[in-house]
Parts: sequence; structure tokens; C-alpha cells
Amino acid sequence: MNNHDVSEQQIADWKAKHSAVFCIEAEDGAKCYLHAPNKATLEAFLSNTKNTLKAIETIVKNCWLGGDESFKTDTGKLLSIGEHIEAIVDVKKSSCKSL
Repeated sequence: MNNHDVSEQQIADWKAKHSAVFCIEAEDGAKCYLHAPNKATLEAFLSNTKNTLKAIETIVKNCWLGGDESFKTDTGKLLSIGEHIEAIVDVKKSSCKSL
């Protein structure tokens, strides 16, 4: 699937199925589409945090919806996904206070 194969309808269908859909665009214009990870994928991701590349590959393997396949093989593009993990995982803000 190349960048031109993803229609607005496809994105709407993905959103209906996964609720959260993300588009990551590399500096060369290549795009990939991922959905938010489920708990099992998140656990697998967290178990690989000592190996950043493997952790990101876990997200890509389990959350891939479509887009430019070069994100799966180009190490630079794969690592660029890591910059957006917080958004993809949807980490919530919280506060903690001593009582």
C-alpha cells in the first residue's frame, strides 16, 4: 500500500474499528498508519524497553494499518515512530501529592 492508497473512507473505517488512528509522516513524505495498542501489545512493548528498536517493532507489528512499507524496513523511519509513542499509547496525565 502506498501513500495514495489510503482514502478518507478507509481512515473513517479504521477509526470506527479502532477509535484512535495515527498517521506518521517521514521527512521524505512517506506515511504509515497505526492504531492505538491494546493491553497485550502494550505489555509486549514495555517488556522490550531495554531494546528500543525491538520495542518500536512490537508497536508497528501489532498496530499497523497501512501505508509505506519502508517504515518496517528503514531503521531511521522505524526509529522516528518512537518519537510518537506517547501519543500512540495515549499516556494520560496525572498528579501525585504527598498526604
